[in-house]
Amino acid sequence: MQNKRQYKTINRINVSEQVMKQMIEMLSSGIIKPGDRFTSENELAKQLGVSRVSVRAAIHQLVGMGVLIVRHGDGTFVSDSMGSHLHSRLLSSLLTDKIQLQEVLEFRLIVEVGAAKMAAEKSHQEDIALLRECELDMAKSFEDVSSFAMHDLKYHNALALISGNSLMIRTIALLQEIYSAAMTETIKIRGSKAGIFNHKLLTDAIEAHDIKLAEQLMTEHIQSVIEHLKETHSKGVES
Repeated sequence: MQNKRQYKTINRINVSEQVMKQMIEMLSSGIIKPGDRFTSENELAKQLGVSRVSVRAAIHQLVGMGVLIVRHGDGTFVSDSMGSHLHSRLLSSLLTDKIQLQEVLEFRLIVEVGAAKMAAEKSHQEDIALLRECELDMAKSFEDVSSFAMHDLKYHNALALISGNSLMIRTIALLQEIYSAAMTETIKIRGSKAGIFNHKLLTDAIEAHDIKLAEQLMTEHIQSVIEHLKETHSKGVES
């Protein structure tokens, strides 16, 4: 099937992200429907003016999201495993540039509670040393929001690595830009003090292999930020 719409040449900043966005826009246009063969890597790279590596990275992300499916030896196809209504809703959400902080926190509540539990179960002494190093770096950058957020993110990345779950590690790796922005926003709202205290308690629980406590602490940590965010929003509406 020949695609009727022409792609725009890509700016070379965040290339794979821009490639993915144009691919989603193409899918949203209705020209290519669930079950159809998608444009080949070579053709996409040629039309967009980018390398096949950038195109392949964007395709891999969309495969991971369930939007595309790769049939080896046959090509890349638009997933037909979900109805057209659900498919259009998914594409609309992917086209939304702004992801709300509360959505990120809700996602973290689902994923990172599991990571904390697995880390408590599987951690070794060198893992604890890595978490303690992250804590120390956070304490050193107490007054620098950007630096503190970077080390906070490093701590949570370490939890995913310690969990040993490759899918969790890959998922969080794909979300680094979103996670980083969310961490920075959270620190601006709540400050750094609570973060340092909560991370130390969590590391203590992981070191003791206390799975239930690690689960409880991570749940309370993220849930408290969600509640604080709701209160802040409520006050803003009232004023």
